Amino acid sequence: MKFLAVAAVAAFGFTATAEAATFAVTGGDAFWLPSNFGTGVPSGDLAPGVQIQRNAALALDKAGKVTFTYFGTEADYHNKFSIDGMTGFDNKAAANDSFSLKLDAGAVPFSFSTANPAGTVANGASRGFYQSIALFQKSPSTVFALFNDSATSDTDYDDLVVRMDVAPVPLPAAAWLLLGGLGGLGAVARRKSAAKAA
Repeated sequence: MKFLAVAAVAAFGFTATAEAATFAVTGGDAFWLPSNFGTGVPSGDLAPGVQIQRNAALALDKAGKVTFTYFGTEADYHNKFSIDGMTGFDNKAAANDSFSLKLDAGAVPFSFSTANPAGTVANGASRGFYQSIALFQKSPSTVFALFNDSATSDTDYDDLVVRMDVAPVPLPAAAWLLLGGLGGLGAVARRKSAAKAA
């Protein structure tokens, strides 16, 4: 009976912990946001003087549900943010609603692009300042992706900014059934124990 109770708690704890995903930012080099960062971009976590990782790569350590939020733009160029090849945000669109996707472990498959002059840069593939990506990791579960388009007039990484938040994948129904079954076995074992004692 005690074994069943311990097994149920262990199964629940293991399943819940195993489903928590976090972001990892690797590579790149440190860059501090310049004084002209932020025009048209809501401030708070990002502001002039904040250190970001330029030309870094972003990955998930486990599968997770990622919510993408349009955070702002300051660009004359027509820029887009895409995930898995599909446009998620367009800085010339009237509305850019948040959306969520379940992603597998590994590199987050996002890119930024400029329509004219045409150019695309993918996560982990940017080099230099122009047409490049920088990352700011606020926490293990929240990262900002910042785009500096191909305009050679500035290097402020506010030409399109997207926030990504990862949440644990909900426990599958089978896990709850397993826990319920273990609880039921525990109840049966208690009844048999009580019957033997009587």
